[in-house]
Amino acid sequence: MNYAAVNAEKDSANYKEELEKFSSMWTQVATALNEFPDRLLVFEIMNEPHDIKKKAFVNEIMLAGYNAIRAVTLTKTIMFEANGYSKFGAIKQLDLPQDGNIIASGHYYEPYEFTHQGTADMYKCGAEITSSNLSQIAKDFKSYVDSAKVYFPDIDGKHSVPLNMGEFGAIGRTGSFCNSKAPSEAMRAQWTSYVIRAAESYGISWHYWAYGKTSGFQAYNQDDGEWFPEMKKVFDSFTSNPFPTL
Repeated sequence: MNYAAVNAEKDSANYKEELEKFSSMWTQVATALNEFPDRLLVFEIMNEPHDIKKKAFVNEIMLAGYNAIRAVTLTKTIMFEANGYSKFGAIKQLDLPQDGNIIASGHYYEPYEFTHQGTADMYKCGAEITSSNLSQIAKDFKSYVDSAKVYFPDIDGKHSVPLNMGEFGAIGRTGSFCNSKAPSEAMRAQWTSYVIRAAESYGISWHYWAYGKTSGFQAYNQDDGEWFPEMKKVFDSFTSNPFPTL
């Protein structure tokens, strides 16, 4: 679907065909899962749309998924994401329908030089988190919330559509190409704690990336069968029920 949208202007027929398939898939998924209680499910229409030149195509994809789901169920929560790999800053490009049960989701990895080091040539190994980086986190989330209030105000004019941080994470040493030059567990945990605190201060729900093996981003060491202690300590501090030892 994403590839078809990137090339929609060159091949509109393929784009329309893929959009129909996309809608049909969502009809099947929503129908199959509709028997589960609403409190257990959130339908995320499309993860990380990217490199799509016109926002109209992103909005058309999101609306197609939304309409397909709503034709099956009026009560399930539906999550929307913006272009640019779902960056929060692009949320304002979305055209959200009038619906009291939707969420706008964004992903957060700032600064990439720290969180993504070793994953590409532009992100060199050995970068450390600075006090300036940490102080910027709170400013970033304030800007996201302020933007959401402007573009998607609630009926009281003070709040916005609910926001979700669908992904956030920082690379560590286990499984990373940077090995010992990657951030220490203490440094990774510090960044994670700052991000969660900033998100929760604005009522933004969150999902850490990731649990399993993800080239250093994982919070759980599947080889050893246990959580990375520093990361588990952070998660436990923000949850009412401590993460279980598996």
